[in-house]
Amino acid sequence: MGMRVGTRPQNRGFTLVEALAAATILAVSLMGLLSAWLFAFNQTATTRESADVTAIARAAIERQRELGYVYCRPEDAWFDGELRPLASASGARYQASTRIRSGRDPGIPDHLQLKQVMVTVTRLRDGAVVHEAHTYLAWGGV
Repeated sequence: MGMRVGTRPQNRGFTLVEALAAATILAVSLMGLLSAWLFAFNQTATTRESADVTAIARAAIERQRELGYVYCRPEDAWFDGELRPLASASGARYQASTRIRSGRDPGIPDHLQLKQVMVTVTRLRDGAVVHEAHTYLAWGGV
């Protein structure tokens, strides 16, 4: 088939401007998807850490409950990233500090006084307090 006089050949490709416009649209779309993925990843990590430090605080409160009203005492405990207890701060990711405050109401007998158990969990990497919990300990238990 020959070409007619005065007609232009039909090219089936893209012009450079069209290719650049398509690449720009694709890049902006991928940046939006990447941003959404990073946000979701950070939220998952934050939620996981929140669950981990809540478990550490609950374990510290439970330990004081097991010690009982008479023998409960302030103490520090360290945990690694897998929530395993450690003997010292070396290699630890979190520190759980347990403090005991006794209520001293002069009108109430000692055996009826409450003790407040307060646990603070600190991320050692940056010193941020990531969780605080408290409960009350009575002569008969929590």
